[in-house]
Amino acid sequence: MNPEEPRRWRAHGTPVPLEANGIHVWRFGVDVAPDSLAALEETLSELERERAEKFTFHRDRHRFVGGRGFLRAALSNYLCVKPGEVEFQYDDR
Repeated sequence: MNPEEPRRWRAHGTPVPLEANGIHVWRFGVDVAPDSLAALEETLSELERERAEKFTFHRDRHRFVGGRGFLRAALSNYLCVKPGEVEFQYDDR
């Protein structure tokens, strides 16, 4: 792929190929339009929704939902699952 060509979002369910020793860098803004926020929030786990509710300021809550929602959307293309099916594991750190 020509590095000068813009990357396009793939349709859901279209796997993103991982080449041996390849690196993929994703960059996206976390300021999300209000009409997109609800759709992204639906993909979050219950734990993530609870965490989002703890933010004092709406702006910070919306950025958390946007960031986690876009992360789920990107990873779902690699894993060939729906964004809401991506599972994260957490520890004390």
